[in-house]
Amino acid sequence: MGLTSQKSDFKPYTLRDYHSKFQTSGENYSFLGGLGPNKDEKWQKAMDNLKKRRYFGSAVKQKNELNPTTKLFRLLKYKKEMACKNNARFRALEFAKTIKR
Repeated sequence: MGLTSQKSDFKPYTLRDYHSKFQTSGENYSFLGGLGPNKDEKWQKAMDNLKKRRYFGSAVKQKNELNPTTKLFRLLKYKKEMACKNNARFRALEFAKTIKR
């Protein structure tokens, strides 16, 4: 009924069995795989493409930072956003002052 009534094919290994099966030196070495990444040609190609994209992105970023028109555009855009925010806030404060309490 319980776990003891089931037949088991479990065979406990000894230390000698372990060393003979998984010997790490000589011609008996066997690699069973692992949980690490599969670093094959497909993976290497994907990593190369990723490095190229990152390099291109950083090159474009540096070029845009050095471009004076881009800096001017960002500055004007920031000033326009701040002016809109200030105007809206100013109008709201003025409106709040007119409300009777």
